[in-house]
Amino acid sequence: MRGVAALALLLANVHLGRPCEKVEKVLVCLKIPSYFDPGCSSLLMLLKNVGEVNSSVFHSDSLASIDSLTINNANITRIAESGFGSFPHLATVTLTGNMLSQVNADWFGNPAVLRELNVADNRIEGVTEFALNGLTNLTKLKLNKNRIQTIHPSSFRSQSALAEVDLSENRLTWVPPQIFTSLGSLGSIRLDGNPWNCSCAHKDFVASVKGL
Repeated sequence: MRGVAALALLLANVHLGRPCEKVEKVLVCLKIPSYFDPGCSSLLMLLKNVGEVNSSVFHSDSLASIDSLTINNANITRIAESGFGSFPHLATVTLTGNMLSQVNADWFGNPAVLRELNVADNRIEGVTEFALNGLTNLTKLKLNKNRIQTIHPSSFRSQSALAEVDLSENRLTWVPPQIFTSLGSLGSIRLDGNPWNCSCAHKDFVASVKGL
């Protein structure tokens, strides 16, 4: 009900020219305002055709209290380095249904704080060696419904706290057998919906997946 109430109040105020509405600790915005109300813990952006998020879009001291950010279906194509640098306490980020081609820890001003990252249903084609570098306390990562074909063997080397990974519905045919060895806290992993190559040439990979 809180989400419904927030949206209702927001839409009611659109006619008054107000881009955002604060409901308790949640700030809901239909467009990027020139000023963000301080004291909120969650920010929900209902945007369209955003394109690139550069380092100045969310430049505001009022965002220091935000620990949850959601920007879904906004046609975000790229996030610049420190694009979310004004969120020092950001623990949960949801960016589903956008057009991102990569995931990068450099988006965040304080990457070690992040606990959950959801970039499902984007256009990510690979996870590079340093893509998640610095996200040392990440516990949940959703990369499903992308176009991922390759994952570097060291992609998860600093994610010892990662407990849940979703790589389903991508374009993976094979991943290095050692890729998940550093994930000592792993409790759940989804790999379904990929066109896996289970031939004898990849028997080490098949054995590693069965051992998860």
